[in-house]
Order: sequence, then C-alpha cells, then structure tokens
Amino acid sequence: MARDEACIIGGAQLYAAALPFADRVRLTEVALRPMGDAHFPGLDDTWRETARERVPRGPDDDAAFTVRILE
Repeated sequence: MARDEACIIGGAQLYAAALPFADRVRLTEVALRPMGDAHFPGLDDTWRETARERVPRGPDDDAAFTVRILE
C-alpha cells in the first residue's frame, strides 16, 4: 500500500461515504455467504478491473478469496 492510500474496512455506511473520493478499490471477494445485512455498495460501469488474484483456501482458512483491483 502506498503512503497516500487509505483503507476503509467497513461497514456499509463507511464504504458508501468514502467511495465517491476513491480512485482505486482493492476489493476482496471471499467465497462464503455469511449471514448479515451489510454489503459493499455496487460499483457502476466506470470502474475497470486492472488486476485480479485468486488465493486458494489454505489448510487453516475457511474459504478461498479473490482480490480485485478496480480503477
């Protein structure tokens, strides 16, 4: 992470408030469907994926996940 970057780590209201100021999103998609009602806001089609890395489930992990970079 570069010095001029900030991490917003939820919840839904923080994501929604910060997103208009963002020019990059590091989106982690976990292969689980936990119970709950907080979600990352939908991204419109102005965002373009510039990188993607799939990380398989490890022996001590609950699920695999994918990290997507959108700009």
